[in-house]
Amino acid sequence: MKLQKKMIAVAVAAGIAGIAVQAHAGTASSTFNTYATEQATIGLGDVANPATSYQLGILAAAGTTFVLYVAPENGAKFGTGAIATTDVTIAGKTVTTDYTVNSVTYSTSKKVMAVEITAVNPLTNADVITIASVAAALNLADADVLKTAGGAVNVQFGIQNGPFTGSGDFAFPTSTVDSASGIFANAADAITYRVVPSNAYDGDADVDPTPAPTNDNETDRIDVAQNLEFFTGIGDDTVNLGAVFFEDAGGTQLNATAADFTLAGDVTEFSFDVAADFPSDLDGTNSMLGLFTDNCATAVGTATATYASDAKTGTIKFGGPPVSGTPYYICLMVSGDVEIPETTPSLTSGKLLNGTNTAKSLDTTDLYPLLKNGDSQDFINYVPAAAAPYQTYFRIHNDGAVTADVSVEYFDSTNGNSLGKGVVATGLGNNEGLTVSPSAAEAAAGVSLTATDRPWVRISGPTDDLDIQSFLADPNGGFTNMTMER
Repeated sequence: MKLQKKMIAVAVAAGIAGIAVQAHAGTASSTFNTYATEQATIGLGDVANPATSYQLGILAAAGTTFVLYVAPENGAKFGTGAIATTDVTIAGKTVTTDYTVNSVTYSTSKKVMAVEITAVNPLTNADVITIASVAAALNLADADVLKTAGGAVNVQFGIQNGPFTGSGDFAFPTSTVDSASGIFANAADAITYRVVPSNAYDGDADVDPTPAPTNDNETDRIDVAQNLEFFTGIGDDTVNLGAVFFEDAGGTQLNATAADFTLAGDVTEFSFDVAADFPSDLDGTNSMLGLFTDNCATAVGTATATYASDAKTGTIKFGGPPVSGTPYYICLMVSGDVEIPETTPSLTSGKLLNGTNTAKSLDTTDLYPLLKNGDSQDFINYVPAAAAPYQTYFRIHNDGAVTADVSVEYFDSTNGNSLGKGVVATGLGNNEGLTVSPSAAEAAAGVSLTATDRPWVRISGPTDDLDIQSFLADPNGGFTNMTMER
């Protein structure tokens, strides 16, 4: 257990018959426990009260009877475990010979305990009253302060002269001859976490993948285009959105059974949503989310993903506790020709579960922003070079800020299969342009077309704005602008 002790000076309020005020103030201390905020969130019930010592700040003459009141605060109260008269002792003194503990009485609400003591022989300010730890004697079910790290359950002590005369739901006295405050319990996080978007790599080996995603075409960004045709980071169909990382905190933070609260011992499932303006077919087949233990290469076998009907949210569930110190990468995978809109996915509704109870909720955190760093235009009216003098020419102009290689790809107009792809313009800079003949485009793509073939063509590049026009040449040396015929 993690035991802490807090010493509090006792302020002597007044002296009355039988109890004399001394210049030396008393103190109260307890060996209180630190509970996991996660366990408090799940729920705490009856626990052992901390062993408590109260050094008198008074002199009690022989034959004097007084009452020590103890009142937990911050929603705590006494539990089902009863502190008996034999659990209250005075160090170095002999019960019956030097003192007697006449009664231990609880208020109806269990918010206050009154211990009546008689000094058979005189007691001094060197004497210490101790209350033993008793199983289930403290109830923390409503101590919501323990759900927050640093929260503490305080306790008040006070002494009144004379025998105990209270009944029912008696209260802590408003006037005492001696009083002090202390702590009965506090709280700390047992589990820490971080969510790191994949464009925020900082050299931290805990969460940064090796190797890091490449930055081929856009400074300080992982390459993600509006169309995955241009994605050149991890692969042509996978985007690393970021990683989530859990660790068991140092020290000991108790669970409901007074054991250390840990990921392995107290967490049964980890789940979260990834919300964004995803492709309309984010359905687990054409587009999907996955959880990986490395840079989107090795999937976590116990993780499953489900998708909302509007395809804007995917829910990932990890079938078991996350391993402390292991980063889990959130990856978007797309099959086929699927456009990704510009959007910033976010991790939302993240939680660690203990059975059906939430142990820890994660803050909503933005992941990698899917920004447009590629542009493409498709043309369905292409006439091959073999059909000369009728044939299609392209005028390509880079209006974007990024210098880019521009590619041309031909597709079968019947089944949509790619016939070939290649770079038709290398390093086309901002505000630069060129005219591409059909023979040059077909050679770059490595396709051989007959005069009657009518493929469709995509011209693309990893820059944010391409202006592309298509023109149909005729036998008279003229050109017809076919740009709008797509």
